[in-house]
Amino acid sequence: MTAQIADSMMVGHLGADVLAASAFAGMLFLIILLTLIGLATGITTLIGNANGEGDRQKAFEILGNSFWATLIFSIFSVGILLLAQPVLYHLGQEKDVVDIALPYYRILCWSAIPLIIFLSLKHFTEGLEWTMPAMAVSIVANVLNIALNYILIFGKLGYESYGIEGAGYATLISRVLMALVMILLLYSHPRLSFYKTALVKFKWSLERLLALFRIGFPIGLQYLLEGGAFIAATLFIGFLGAEHLAGHQIALNISSFTFMFATGLSATATIRVSNLVGAGHFERLKTVSISLFVMIVVAELLFAYLMIATRELLPGLYVDEPDVILIAGKLLIVAAFFQVSDGIQVVAMGALRGISDVNVPTSIALMAYWIIGIPVGLALMEFTPLKSIGIWYGLLIGLSIAAVLLTIRFAQLLKRQTGKPKPYN
Repeated sequence: MTAQIADSMMVGHLGADVLAASAFAGMLFLIILLTLIGLATGITTLIGNANGEGDRQKAFEILGNSFWATLIFSIFSVGILLLAQPVLYHLGQEKDVVDIALPYYRILCWSAIPLIIFLSLKHFTEGLEWTMPAMAVSIVANVLNIALNYILIFGKLGYESYGIEGAGYATLISRVLMALVMILLLYSHPRLSFYKTALVKFKWSLERLLALFRIGFPIGLQYLLEGGAFIAATLFIGFLGAEHLAGHQIALNISSFTFMFATGLSATATIRVSNLVGAGHFERLKTVSISLFVMIVVAELLFAYLMIATRELLPGLYVDEPDVILIAGKLLIVAAFFQVSDGIQVVAMGALRGISDVNVPTSIALMAYWIIGIPVGLALMEFTPLKSIGIWYGLLIGLSIAAVLLTIRFAQLLKRQTGKPKPYN
């Protein structure tokens, strides 16, 4: 997310058209990327259950099968994304915006392959309740990405100025680094010594692959339904012109940054719940779950306040155009209100993944975002003076419905857990 924000901040100084192009390319790239991320996220649940059971051989086989399955699927997906380039001109966007977006889009597509390698190994280590390596790698890669952005976008240190393509190259290089470091960690760290040959000496298992796809594809669909709602919002707002699209991109960048805290707690929910379910510690599971929901509500209320307080300051870090800053500031007010709903729904979704409940949450996401949220938002944009703000009201309504229903679903399943709880150590 920091990489995306750095891209937007720097290319925003090249003009509203360029910022709009980065938003357009980034949103289309997300369509496939979210499915890939969902597939990789399923690894956390499977490894977490095996780790809770104390079965390292099972985790070994899951890693080998899952790593190669996600990698092969990512290569296939990149091919689809590249073949889809001509379609970009038929999505109702300004031709100049699409012309600028295409080179950046192509580079982003290739970056999906090293990113999925990183994510597969990240979710493996997280399933083992070891989250520090991925965090450290991400921080180093982001520092590199920001430095390369500055050099390649603006042509510093004797390099040619690549503009928006420079942002793409910086992202690609940093993601390759992330993948290589995680592979090196797997082969060299004593804590992972049992698993260092898992990528080459595992046995293909239809059972393991089906388990991954049964969990991973619904998770990917969940990501796609929610992320797709924001993608659709980007496309619809693009009909209003480059200024509205640029303002939308700024507000989305800022709200997505605060959303990363919720994403972290969602991953925590998946890790802790899957481990505790695997170990049979159901009483401890209740305590952990309550703690997670309290933490997310408190954190998101703070973010909402900060977003409202800085709604006129933050957009100015992206662009110098007053109309774009004004639009972004208005959207940030709506974003502040959906912070709490967004945080609750993603933590509830993460907790449900921890107990392998993925199908009902997918249905809830479909109903909340696509049957209610997007149609309401589109109606408000078309038939009221709200314009882009109307779309964001639709997103607010969809997220709030999802938050309520997913929380109820998790509470119901928590009560159904049977068996005598084991003592927690």
